[in-house]
Amino acid sequence: MDKAIRRASLWACVAAAAALLLACGATTGEASLAGRTDQGASGVVVIKGRVTSELRFGPEELSGMATVETRSNGVDLDGTYHGVFRHKGVPLRELLDRAGLAKQGAEFDKPLDLVVVVKGRSGKKVALSWGEIYYHNPGDAILAVEAAPVMPHKPCAKCHDETTYGQRLGQLTRKVGLPRLVVARDFYADRCVEDVIEIEVVQPRPGVPTSKPDKLFSPRFSLMNAARKETTTIEDLSGLPRTDVAAVQTGDGIGYHGVRRFSGVPLRDALAGAGVSFDAGQAFLVIAADGYRASVSSGELFLQPDSSRIILADEAEGKAIDDGGKFHLVTPDDFAADRWVKAVSRIDTLAP
Repeated sequence: MDKAIRRASLWACVAAAAALLLACGATTGEASLAGRTDQGASGVVVIKGRVTSELRFGPEELSGMATVETRSNGVDLDGTYHGVFRHKGVPLRELLDRAGLAKQGAEFDKPLDLVVVVKGRSGKKVALSWGEIYYHNPGDAILAVEAAPVMPHKPCAKCHDETTYGQRLGQLTRKVGLPRLVVARDFYADRCVEDVIEIEVVQPRPGVPTSKPDKLFSPRFSLMNAARKETTTIEDLSGLPRTDVAAVQTGDGIGYHGVRRFSGVPLRDALAGAGVSFDAGQAFLVIAADGYRASVSSGELFLQPDSSRIILADEAEGKAIDDGGKFHLVTPDDFAADRWVKAVSRIDTLAP
């Protein structure tokens, strides 16, 4: 009898939640986005920093630009659950394009080193690299203006007790803070930000000089841990787990140059070996001996299912890298190879 009562109670919870959502225009299962408008965002989103024009977008303006739909499974690295939602929103890339770029200095005019910091009303800040926004699909990072929960349509008494299941249902019926940053490529939702109020384009280390050496080569690189205020010098990758990747080498400037095969160490493992751990607001600046550089976010390295493919390579086509060696940063899943940094001489941890 107790089991029957518990199951009935659970089913009543599901039915009540579903009824509430139906009243708001959603359905069970793959909930419709139709009618699911702003759930409480009343402020303005400011785009600032290294931009040509500081822009402000209100909820109505953002809704008028919303063209992309995506789904997110809201689970953080520590297991905290925030609900499963379908979203409609504006690609972050589109907002940045409207603001334009205004980098400091002309020595390195590529945007590859830029970091985009998104801030919520709660004070939460997360970092995205320029490359993950511009060298992946536009829908991979959006500012959502609509959110519809994906409601379960069966009771779960066999798996969870009523309290646990009720708490999870509560995440689906809560008010979602919009606009909401959704990074669809992330497996974990630590970079999800609700009630976004600010997007800042940051140019780290603008004073790093550039040069044209006769031979581009660096026998070692330094890894700076900002949290510990320590610097580690690495001359070889022995003792770290190795991985092999195949990457299409094509660039916005040089075009297609074939498929390359590299061997090396996941960048996240090299960072972890120096005591660097995940921080949603953190990014890393990888700098070459000639001053070429690119940013990589902590989220790319610790939250995404394919993050181990971003490597520090010391071999190419089965041989030690000499031309542009000793170490290369390779981001094989970017649409362009512009973030590949040859002759890595320094990796700076950019504190949030």
